[in-house]
Amino acid sequence: MAGVQRTPPTTPRTQFSSVSTQKTRSESDISAAVSESDYVNINRSNKRPHNDVSPHGASDQESPLKLECQLAKWKKEQDSSIAKQLADQTDLIAKLSSDIGEIKKQNNLIQASNAEICKTNAGIVQSLEFFNKQFEDLKREVETLRKERRDQQIYIENLEHKIIDLQRKSRSSGIELRNIPQEATESSTNLIKTVCNIGSVVGVRIAETDLRDIYRLPGKANTSTAPRPIVAEFSTVQTKQSLISAVRLYNKGRGKDDKLNTSVMGIAGDRRPVYIAEHLPPSTKKLFYLAREFASKNAYKFCWISNGNIYLRKFEAFVSALQFSVDMFVLTECWTSENNPPPNIDSYDMFWTKNSINQNDGIVVYVREEIRARSCEPVFSEGNCLLINISPEYTVLCSYRPPCFRNTINYINALDKVLGNIHSKNIIFTGDININTFDNAGGQVQNYLNLMAMYGLRQGITKPTRLNNCLDHFM
Repeated sequence: MAGVQRTPPTTPRTQFSSVSTQKTRSESDISAAVSESDYVNINRSNKRPHNDVSPHGASDQESPLKLECQLAKWKKEQDSSIAKQLADQTDLIAKLSSDIGEIKKQNNLIQASNAEICKTNAGIVQSLEFFNKQFEDLKREVETLRKERRDQQIYIENLEHKIIDLQRKSRSSGIELRNIPQEATESSTNLIKTVCNIGSVVGVRIAETDLRDIYRLPGKANTSTAPRPIVAEFSTVQTKQSLISAVRLYNKGRGKDDKLNTSVMGIAGDRRPVYIAEHLPPSTKKLFYLAREFASKNAYKFCWISNGNIYLRKFEAFVSALQFSVDMFVLTECWTSENNPPPNIDSYDMFWTKNSINQNDGIVVYVREEIRARSCEPVFSEGNCLLINISPEYTVLCSYRPPCFRNTINYINALDKVLGNIHSKNIIFTGDININTFDNAGGQVQNYLNLMAMYGLRQGITKPTRLNNCLDHFM
Protein backbone atom coordinates (compact mmCIF):
# COMPACT_ATOMS: atom_id res chain seq x y z
CA MET A 1 0.00 0.00 0.00
CA ALA A 2 1.02 3.58 -0.39
CA GLY A 3 2.76 5.03 2.60
CA VAL A 4 3.30 1.62 4.27
CA GLN A 5 6.67 -0.04 4.72
CA ARG A 6 6.88 -3.36 6.46
CA THR A 7 9.02 -6.35 6.75
CA PRO A 8 7.46 -9.74 6.39
CA PRO A 9 7.04 -11.48 9.76
CA THR A 10 9.56 -14.07 10.78
CA THR A 11 6.87 -16.40 11.82
CA PRO A 12 7.55 -19.83 10.47
CA ARG A 13 5.37 -21.37 7.74
CA THR A 14 3.88 -23.80 10.29
CA GLN A 15 2.46 -20.93 12.23
CA PHE A 16 -0.05 -20.31 9.49
CA SER A 17 -1.21 -23.88 9.52
CA SER A 18 -2.73 -23.40 12.93
CA VAL A 19 -4.56 -20.35 12.03
CA SER A 20 -8.22 -20.79 12.00
CA THR A 21 -9.88 -20.99 8.69
CA GLN A 22 -12.60 -18.79 9.74
CA LYS A 23 -13.00 -15.47 8.15
CA THR A 24 -10.84 -12.58 9.41
CA ARG A 25 -10.72 -8.91 8.92
CA SER A 26 -7.63 -7.50 7.27
CA GLU A 27 -7.63 -4.43 9.35
CA SER A 28 -7.50 -6.37 12.61
CA ASP A 29 -4.51 -8.42 11.51
CA ILE A 30 -2.59 -5.48 10.25
CA SER A 31 -3.20 -3.55 13.45
CA ALA A 32 -1.95 -6.37 15.52
CA ALA A 33 1.11 -6.75 13.41
CA VAL A 34 1.83 -3.10 13.41
CA SER A 35 1.35 -2.74 17.11
CA GLU A 36 4.17 -5.16 17.76
CA SER A 37 6.75 -2.96 16.01
CA ASP A 38 7.85 0.41 17.18
CA TYR A 39 9.68 1.22 13.98
CA VAL A 40 6.84 1.18 11.69
CA ASN A 41 5.16 4.37 10.72
CA ILE A 42 1.53 3.72 10.37
CA ASN A 43 -0.91 5.90 8.64
CA ARG A 44 -4.19 4.38 9.37
CA SER A 45 -6.85 4.31 6.90
CA ASN A 46 -10.26 2.90 6.82
CA LYS A 47 -10.37 -0.24 4.67
CA ARG A 48 -13.43 -2.05 3.53
CA PRO A 49 -13.88 -5.52 4.77
CA HIS A 50 -12.54 -8.42 2.63
CA ASN A 51 -15.05 -10.40 0.72
CA ASP A 52 -16.25 -13.60 2.12
CA VAL A 53 -14.44 -15.62 -0.51
CA SER A 54 -10.95 -15.45 0.96
CA PRO A 55 -9.12 -18.75 0.53
CA HIS A 56 -8.82 -21.10 3.37
CA GLY A 57 -5.49 -21.84 4.97
CA ALA A 58 -4.96 -25.11 3.13
CA SER A 59 -5.56 -23.48 -0.23
CA ASP A 60 -3.02 -20.81 0.60
CA GLN A 61 -0.46 -23.49 1.17
CA GLU A 62 -1.23 -25.39 -2.06
CA SER A 63 -1.49 -22.36 -4.28
CA PRO A 64 2.27 -21.76 -4.73
CA LEU A 65 2.79 -25.40 -5.54
CA LYS A 66 0.11 -25.32 -8.16
CA LEU A 67 1.51 -22.11 -9.48
CA GLU A 68 4.95 -23.62 -9.62
CA CYS A 69 3.59 -26.66 -11.41
CA GLN A 70 1.68 -24.49 -13.77
CA LEU A 71 4.74 -22.38 -14.35
CA ALA A 72 6.84 -25.45 -14.93
CA LYS A 73 4.20 -26.82 -17.25
CA TRP A 74 3.95 -23.49 -19.02
CA LYS A 75 7.74 -23.35 -19.23
CA LYS A 76 7.80 -26.84 -20.66
CA GLU A 77 5.13 -25.90 -23.15
CA GLN A 78 6.96 -22.74 -23.99
CA ASP A 79 10.25 -24.61 -24.34
CA SER A 80 8.54 -27.16 -26.56
CA SER A 81 6.91 -24.43 -28.60
CA ILE A 82 10.15 -22.50 -28.85
CA ALA A 83 12.03 -25.65 -29.78
CA LYS A 84 9.43 -26.45 -32.41
CA GLN A 85 9.59 -22.91 -33.74
CA LEU A 86 13.39 -23.08 -33.71
CA ALA A 87 13.21 -26.36 -35.58
CA ASP A 88 10.73 -24.90 -38.05
CA GLN A 89 12.89 -21.82 -38.46
CA THR A 90 15.96 -24.00 -38.88
CA ASP A 91 14.16 -26.04 -41.52
CA LEU A 92 12.94 -22.85 -43.17
CA ILE A 93 16.41 -21.34 -43.10
CA ALA A 94 17.82 -24.56 -44.51
CA LYS A 95 15.19 -24.51 -47.21
CA LEU A 96 15.84 -20.83 -47.91
CA SER A 97 19.55 -21.56 -48.02
CA SER A 98 18.86 -24.41 -50.45
CA ASP A 99 16.59 -22.17 -52.52
CA ILE A 100 19.16 -19.40 -52.50
CA GLY A 101 21.75 -21.89 -53.64
CA GLU A 102 19.42 -23.05 -56.38
CA ILE A 103 18.75 -19.44 -57.33
CA LYS A 104 22.46 -18.75 -57.39
CA LYS A 105 22.91 -21.81 -59.54
CA GLN A 106 20.13 -20.72 -61.85
CA ASN A 107 21.55 -17.20 -61.84
CA ASN A 108 24.90 -18.60 -62.89
CA LEU A 109 23.19 -20.59 -65.60
CA ILE A 110 21.28 -17.46 -66.71
CA GLN A 111 24.51 -15.46 -66.75
CA ALA A 112 26.15 -18.18 -68.80
CA SER A 113 23.09 -18.28 -71.06
CA ASN A 114 23.15 -14.47 -71.35
CA ALA A 115 26.78 -14.62 -72.29
CA GLU A 116 25.91 -17.20 -74.94
CA ILE A 117 22.98 -15.06 -76.09
CA CYS A 118 25.22 -12.00 -76.29
CA LYS A 119 27.67 -14.04 -78.29
CA THR A 120 24.82 -15.26 -80.52
CA ASN A 121 23.45 -11.73 -80.87
CA ALA A 122 26.88 -10.51 -81.90
CA GLY A 123 26.91 -13.25 -84.53
CA ILE A 124 23.40 -12.28 -85.64
CA VAL A 125 24.39 -8.62 -85.89
CA GLN A 126 27.41 -9.61 -87.94
CA SER A 127 25.21 -11.81 -90.14
CA LEU A 128 22.67 -9.02 -90.57
CA GLU A 129 25.43 -6.64 -91.57
CA PHE A 130 26.62 -9.21 -94.09
CA PHE A 131 23.06 -9.74 -95.39
CA ASN A 132 22.51 -5.99 -95.55
CA LYS A 133 25.64 -5.61 -97.60
CA GLN A 134 24.54 -8.46 -99.85
CA PHE A 135 21.07 -6.90 -100.11
CA GLU A 136 22.50 -3.54 -101.11
CA ASP A 137 24.67 -5.24 -103.72
CA LEU A 138 21.65 -7.16 -105.03
CA LYS A 139 19.58 -3.98 -105.02
CA ARG A 140 22.19 -2.19 -107.10
CA GLU A 141 22.39 -5.19 -109.41
CA VAL A 142 18.59 -5.29 -109.75
CA GLU A 143 18.51 -1.57 -110.56
CA THR A 144 21.22 -2.15 -113.15
CA LEU A 145 19.24 -5.05 -114.62
CA ARG A 146 16.07 -2.95 -114.66
CA LYS A 147 17.85 -0.17 -116.47
CA GLU A 148 19.31 -2.66 -118.93
CA ARG A 149 15.83 -4.16 -119.37
CA ARG A 150 14.34 -0.74 -120.09
CA ASP A 151 17.13 -0.02 -122.54
CA GLN A 152 16.64 -3.42 -124.16
CA GLN A 153 12.89 -2.85 -124.32
CA ILE A 154 13.39 0.52 -125.98
CA TYR A 155 15.89 -1.07 -128.34
CA ILE A 156 13.43 -3.87 -129.17
CA GLU A 157 10.64 -1.36 -129.74
CA ASN A 158 12.91 0.61 -132.06
CA LEU A 159 13.75 -2.60 -133.91
CA GLU A 160 10.04 -3.45 -134.18
CA HIS A 161 9.32 0.01 -135.55
CA LYS A 162 12.17 -0.38 -138.03
CA ILE A 163 10.86 -3.77 -139.08
CA ILE A 164 7.37 -2.34 -139.51
CA ASP A 165 8.81 0.55 -141.52
CA LEU A 166 10.76 -1.90 -143.68
CA GLN A 167 7.63 -3.98 -144.19
CA ARG A 168 5.65 -0.89 -145.11
CA LYS A 169 8.33 0.31 -147.50
CA SER A 170 8.67 -3.12 -149.06
CA ARG A 171 4.90 -3.18 -149.56
CA SER A 172 4.44 0.50 -150.36
CA SER A 173 3.77 -0.20 -154.05
CA GLY A 174 1.73 -3.40 -153.55
CA ILE A 175 -2.00 -4.05 -153.56
CA GLU A 176 -4.17 -7.00 -152.53
CA LEU A 177 -6.95 -8.24 -154.77
CA ARG A 178 -9.44 -10.34 -152.84
CA ASN A 179 -12.32 -12.58 -153.86
CA ILE A 180 -10.97 -13.34 -157.36
CA PRO A 181 -11.53 -17.05 -158.11
CA GLN A 182 -8.51 -19.19 -158.77
CA GLU A 183 -8.21 -20.98 -162.11
CA ALA A 184 -7.10 -24.57 -162.33
CA THR A 185 -4.03 -23.71 -164.44
CA GLU A 186 -3.27 -20.28 -163.04
CA SER A 187 0.00 -18.54 -163.90
CA SER A 188 1.55 -15.11 -163.39
CA THR A 189 0.50 -14.21 -166.94
CA ASN A 190 -3.14 -14.83 -166.08
CA LEU A 191 -2.77 -12.70 -162.94
CA ILE A 192 -1.15 -9.84 -164.89
CA LYS A 193 -3.99 -9.97 -167.37
CA THR A 194 -6.48 -9.78 -164.50
CA VAL A 195 -4.85 -6.63 -163.10
CA CYS A 196 -4.74 -5.02 -166.56
CA ASN A 197 -8.44 -5.79 -167.01
CA ILE A 198 -9.19 -4.08 -163.70
CA GLY A 199 -7.28 -1.01 -164.91
CA SER A 200 -9.31 -0.98 -168.13
CA VAL A 201 -12.58 -1.19 -166.19
CA VAL A 202 -11.78 1.71 -163.83
CA GLY A 203 -10.09 3.85 -166.51
CA VAL A 204 -6.39 3.48 -165.63
CA ARG A 205 -4.01 2.19 -168.25
CA ILE A 206 -1.76 -0.49 -166.76
CA ALA A 207 0.94 -2.08 -168.86
CA GLU A 208 2.66 -5.35 -168.06
CA THR A 209 5.88 -3.43 -167.43
CA ASP A 210 4.17 -1.49 -164.64
CA LEU A 211 4.03 -4.67 -162.58
CA ARG A 212 7.19 -5.68 -160.79
CA ASP A 213 5.77 -8.90 -159.34
CA ILE A 214 2.44 -10.64 -158.92
CA TYR A 215 1.49 -13.80 -157.07
CA ARG A 216 -1.28 -15.43 -155.09
CA LEU A 217 -0.60 -15.76 -151.37
CA PRO A 218 0.41 -19.29 -150.38
CA GLY A 219 -1.89 -21.50 -148.36
CA LYS A 220 -4.01 -24.59 -148.50
CA ALA A 221 -5.99 -25.47 -151.59
CA ASN A 222 -9.35 -23.82 -151.91
CA THR A 223 -11.53 -25.65 -149.42
CA SER A 224 -13.96 -22.78 -148.91
CA THR A 225 -15.81 -20.24 -150.99
CA ALA A 226 -13.22 -17.47 -150.31
CA PRO A 227 -10.16 -17.77 -152.58
CA ARG A 228 -6.70 -16.72 -151.45
CA PRO A 229 -5.76 -13.06 -152.12
CA ILE A 230 -3.57 -11.93 -155.01
CA VAL A 231 -0.65 -9.57 -154.34
CA ALA A 232 0.43 -7.25 -157.15
CA GLU A 233 3.56 -5.12 -156.74
CA PHE A 234 3.87 -2.13 -159.05
CA SER A 235 7.08 -0.50 -160.12
CA THR A 236 6.01 2.86 -158.65
CA VAL A 237 3.85 4.01 -155.76
CA GLN A 238 2.07 6.48 -158.05
CA THR A 239 0.71 3.64 -160.19
CA LYS A 240 -0.62 1.91 -157.10
CA GLN A 241 -2.23 5.11 -155.83
CA SER A 242 -3.76 5.82 -159.24
CA LEU A 243 -5.35 2.38 -159.43
CA ILE A 244 -6.71 2.50 -155.85
CA SER A 245 -8.11 6.02 -156.37
CA ALA A 246 -9.69 4.97 -159.68
CA VAL A 247 -11.32 1.94 -158.03
CA ARG A 248 -12.75 4.13 -155.26
CA LEU A 249 -14.04 6.59 -157.82
CA TYR A 250 -15.55 3.75 -159.87
CA ASN A 251 -17.38 2.30 -156.87
CA LYS A 252 -18.50 5.69 -155.59
CA GLY A 253 -22.19 6.28 -156.17
CA ARG A 254 -22.83 2.79 -157.55
CA GLY A 255 -25.14 0.20 -156.12
CA LYS A 256 -23.88 -2.90 -154.38
CA ASP A 257 -24.29 -5.10 -157.47
CA ASP A 258 -22.79 -2.53 -159.85
CA LYS A 259 -19.48 -2.04 -158.02
CA LEU A 260 -16.31 -3.68 -159.26
CA ASN A 261 -16.97 -7.41 -159.68
CA THR A 262 -15.80 -10.47 -161.60
CA SER A 263 -18.49 -10.06 -164.27
CA VAL A 264 -17.30 -6.63 -165.49
CA MET A 265 -13.73 -7.98 -165.44
CA GLY A 266 -14.68 -10.75 -167.87
CA ILE A 267 -14.16 -13.62 -165.44
CA ALA A 268 -16.51 -16.52 -166.07
CA GLY A 269 -18.69 -17.90 -163.33
CA ASP A 270 -20.88 -16.38 -160.67
CA ARG A 271 -20.69 -12.64 -160.11
CA ARG A 272 -18.50 -11.83 -157.13
CA PRO A 273 -17.53 -8.44 -155.72
CA VAL A 274 -13.82 -7.70 -156.05
CA TYR A 275 -12.01 -5.84 -153.28
CA ILE A 276 -8.76 -3.95 -153.79
CA ALA A 277 -6.69 -2.55 -150.93
CA GLU A 278 -3.11 -1.85 -150.00
CA HIS A 279 -0.84 -4.77 -149.17
CA LEU A 280 -0.30 -4.35 -145.42
CA PRO A 281 1.82 -6.22 -142.87
CA PRO A 282 -0.10 -8.27 -140.27
CA SER A 283 0.53 -5.75 -137.46
CA THR A 284 -0.97 -2.92 -139.52
CA LYS A 285 -3.96 -5.08 -140.46
CA LYS A 286 -4.65 -5.74 -136.79
CA LEU A 287 -4.29 -2.05 -135.96
CA PHE A 288 -6.63 -1.16 -138.82
CA TYR A 289 -9.21 -3.62 -137.45
CA LEU A 290 -8.99 -2.01 -134.00
CA ALA A 291 -9.24 1.46 -135.57
CA ARG A 292 -12.46 0.49 -137.38
CA GLU A 293 -13.94 -0.75 -134.10
CA PHE A 294 -12.93 2.49 -132.41
CA ALA A 295 -14.48 4.51 -135.24
CA SER A 296 -17.78 2.66 -134.99
CA LYS A 297 -17.96 3.19 -131.20
CA ASN A 298 -16.99 6.87 -131.26
CA ALA A 299 -19.08 8.16 -134.17
CA TYR A 300 -16.27 8.51 -136.69
CA LYS A 301 -17.76 8.40 -140.16
CA PHE A 302 -14.58 7.47 -142.05
CA CYS A 303 -11.70 5.15 -141.29
CA TRP A 304 -9.22 4.33 -144.05
CA ILE A 305 -5.60 3.54 -144.85
CA SER A 306 -3.30 5.45 -147.14
CA ASN A 307 0.27 4.27 -147.73
CA GLY A 308 0.22 2.21 -144.57
CA ASN A 309 -1.10 5.08 -142.41
CA ILE A 310 -4.47 4.74 -140.68
CA TYR A 311 -6.82 7.72 -140.59
CA LEU A 312 -10.01 8.53 -138.71
CA ARG A 313 -12.13 11.46 -139.82
CA LYS A 314 -14.96 13.54 -138.51
CA PHE A 315 -14.11 16.33 -140.88
CA GLU A 316 -17.34 16.09 -142.81
CA ALA A 317 -19.15 17.00 -139.60
CA PHE A 318 -17.04 20.19 -139.49
CA VAL A 319 -18.01 21.09 -143.04
CA SER A 320 -21.69 20.41 -142.46
CA ALA A 321 -21.60 22.49 -139.25
CA LEU A 322 -20.71 25.64 -141.17
CA GLN A 323 -23.68 27.99 -141.43
CA PHE A 324 -22.73 29.19 -144.90
CA SER A 325 -21.58 27.66 -148.14
CA VAL A 326 -17.79 27.32 -148.30
CA ASP A 327 -16.30 27.52 -151.78
CA MET A 328 -12.71 27.15 -150.65
CA PHE A 329 -10.81 26.64 -147.40
CA VAL A 330 -7.11 26.35 -146.70
CA LEU A 331 -5.47 24.18 -144.02
CA THR A 332 -1.84 24.44 -142.91
CA GLU A 333 0.44 22.28 -140.76
CA CYS A 334 -1.26 19.15 -142.12
CA TRP A 335 1.73 16.79 -141.83
CA THR A 336 1.46 15.84 -145.49
CA SER A 337 4.05 14.01 -147.55
CA GLU A 338 4.29 11.99 -150.74
CA ASN A 339 3.31 8.86 -148.83
CA ASN A 340 0.76 10.57 -146.60
CA PRO A 341 -1.95 12.19 -148.74
CA PRO A 342 -4.84 14.03 -147.07
CA PRO A 343 -8.44 12.70 -147.19
CA ASN A 344 -10.98 13.59 -149.84
CA ILE A 345 -14.25 15.39 -149.14
CA ASP A 346 -17.39 14.92 -151.17
CA SER A 347 -18.12 17.72 -153.67
CA TYR A 348 -14.66 19.23 -153.21
CA ASP A 349 -11.46 19.07 -155.21
CA MET A 350 -8.45 18.60 -153.00
CA PHE A 351 -4.97 20.08 -153.60
CA TRP A 352 -1.95 19.60 -151.34
CA THR A 353 1.78 20.22 -151.22
CA LYS A 354 4.16 17.31 -151.70
CA ASN A 355 7.47 19.03 -150.94
CA SER A 356 8.19 18.58 -147.23
CA ILE A 357 10.60 20.66 -145.18
CA ASN A 358 9.89 19.06 -141.81
CA GLN A 359 7.34 16.70 -140.34
CA ASN A 360 4.60 19.14 -139.39
CA ASP A 361 4.43 21.27 -142.53
CA GLY A 362 2.09 20.88 -145.50
CA ILE A 363 -0.82 22.80 -147.05
CA VAL A 364 -4.18 21.31 -148.05
CA VAL A 365 -6.76 23.30 -150.04
CA TYR A 366 -10.35 22.20 -150.69
CA VAL A 367 -12.23 23.90 -153.55
CA ARG A 368 -15.76 23.16 -154.73
CA GLU A 369 -15.83 20.94 -157.78
CA GLU A 370 -17.93 23.37 -159.88
CA ILE A 371 -15.24 26.05 -159.60
CA ARG A 372 -12.83 23.80 -161.55
CA ALA A 373 -9.70 25.18 -159.96
CA ARG A 374 -6.15 24.19 -160.90
CA SER A 375 -3.09 24.07 -158.66
CA CYS A 376 0.65 24.55 -158.97
CA GLU A 377 3.37 24.01 -156.36
CA PRO A 378 6.34 26.24 -157.13
CA VAL A 379 9.83 25.68 -155.78
CA PHE A 380 9.96 27.53 -152.49
CA SER A 381 12.65 28.19 -149.87
CA GLU A 382 12.06 27.79 -146.11
CA GLY A 383 8.34 27.19 -146.44
CA ASN A 384 5.46 25.67 -148.40
CA CYS A 385 3.66 27.39 -151.25
CA LEU A 386 0.63 26.35 -153.29
CA LEU A 387 -0.95 28.39 -156.11
CA ILE A 388 -4.67 27.87 -156.78
CA ASN A 389 -5.77 29.28 -160.14
CA ILE A 390 -9.50 29.87 -159.98
CA SER A 391 -9.70 31.71 -163.28
CA PRO A 392 -7.44 33.97 -165.34
CA GLU A 393 -8.69 36.77 -163.12
CA TYR A 394 -8.02 35.26 -159.71
CA THR A 395 -5.08 33.43 -158.15
CA VAL A 396 -4.92 32.36 -154.50
CA LEU A 397 -1.40 32.04 -153.07
CA CYS A 398 -1.37 29.78 -150.00
CA SER A 399 1.78 29.61 -147.90
CA TYR A 400 3.14 28.15 -144.66
CA ARG A 401 6.38 29.26 -143.04
CA PRO A 402 7.71 27.08 -140.16
CA PRO A 403 8.67 29.08 -137.06
CA CYS A 404 12.00 27.26 -136.82
CA PHE A 405 13.46 29.65 -139.42
CA ARG A 406 14.40 32.80 -137.53
CA ASN A 407 15.63 34.81 -140.49
CA THR A 408 12.96 35.79 -143.03
CA ILE A 409 15.28 36.95 -145.84
CA ASN A 410 15.18 33.67 -147.81
CA TYR A 411 11.42 33.38 -147.37
CA ILE A 412 10.78 36.98 -148.50
CA ASN A 413 13.03 36.49 -151.57
CA ALA A 414 11.22 33.26 -152.52
CA LEU A 415 7.85 34.97 -152.01
CA ASP A 416 8.95 37.90 -154.20
CA LYS A 417 9.91 35.50 -156.98
CA VAL A 418 6.55 33.67 -156.85
CA LEU A 419 4.51 36.88 -156.76
CA GLY A 420 6.47 38.24 -159.71
CA ASN A 421 5.46 35.25 -161.85
CA ILE A 422 1.71 35.59 -161.19
CA HIS A 423 -0.10 37.27 -164.11
CA SER A 424 -3.62 37.36 -162.70
CA LYS A 425 -5.19 40.74 -162.06
CA ASN A 426 -6.34 39.77 -158.59
CA ILE A 427 -4.13 38.01 -156.04
CA ILE A 428 -5.29 36.65 -152.71
CA PHE A 429 -2.57 35.74 -150.21
CA THR A 430 -3.27 33.63 -147.10
CA GLY A 431 -1.52 31.28 -144.76
CA ASP A 432 0.26 30.72 -141.46
CA ILE A 433 3.37 32.87 -141.97
CA ASN A 434 4.63 33.11 -138.35
CA ILE A 435 5.64 36.75 -138.85
CA ASN A 436 4.09 39.06 -136.26
CA THR A 437 2.70 42.04 -138.19
CA PHE A 438 2.10 43.85 -134.87
CA ASP A 439 5.87 44.15 -134.35
CA ASN A 440 6.39 47.59 -135.87
CA ALA A 441 9.95 47.83 -134.59
CA GLY A 442 11.14 44.73 -136.40
CA GLY A 443 13.09 45.35 -139.59
CA GLN A 444 12.22 41.94 -141.03
CA VAL A 445 8.51 42.61 -140.48
CA GLN A 446 8.77 45.92 -142.34
CA ASN A 447 10.59 44.27 -145.25
CA TYR A 448 7.81 41.69 -145.45
CA LEU A 449 5.00 44.28 -145.34
CA ASN A 450 6.81 46.49 -147.89
CA LEU A 451 7.07 43.54 -150.28
CA MET A 452 3.36 42.77 -149.94
CA ALA A 453 2.45 46.45 -150.42
CA MET A 454 4.57 46.53 -153.58
CA TYR A 455 2.21 43.91 -155.07
CA GLY A 456 -0.88 45.69 -153.79
CA LEU A 457 -1.47 43.34 -150.83
CA ARG A 458 -2.47 44.60 -147.41
CA GLN A 459 -3.03 42.69 -144.17
CA GLY A 460 -6.76 42.15 -143.66
CA ILE A 461 -6.47 40.66 -140.15
CA THR A 462 -6.17 43.37 -137.51
CA LYS A 463 -6.64 41.29 -134.35
CA PRO A 464 -4.31 38.79 -132.69
CA THR A 465 -4.49 35.25 -134.01
CA ARG A 466 -2.21 33.65 -131.40
CA LEU A 467 -1.87 35.23 -127.95
CA ASN A 468 -0.98 38.90 -128.63
CA ASN A 469 0.58 38.20 -132.02
CA CYS A 470 -0.80 38.27 -135.53
CA LEU A 471 0.89 35.33 -137.23
CA ASP A 472 -1.86 34.26 -139.66
CA HIS A 473 -2.28 36.55 -142.65
CA PHE A 474 -5.00 37.19 -145.23
CA MET A 475 -4.32 39.81 -147.91
